[in-house]
Amino acid sequence: MIMECVICKTGTTKEGKTTYSIVKDGRIIIVKDVDAAVCDNCGEAYFSIETSKWLSQKVNEAIENSNKVEVMSI
Repeated sequence: MIMECVICKTGTTKEGKTTYSIVKDGRIIIVKDVDAAVCDNCGEAYFSIETSKWLSQKVNEAIENSNKVEVMSI
């Protein structure tokens, strides 16, 4: 998905990889090498609907496993 970045308004996105991190329920979850459309100017990452659903599932699994810090690489 190529688009103009809504954050910096000057860059455009190109397919790449990024690291996704979130703090939820007192836990830190980091997922490396996630497919994303990444802005070539500011680095903002945009995820497809499928990737967003997958990330949500992985975050919930990490919380269910009671991990305080979870680092995943795909």
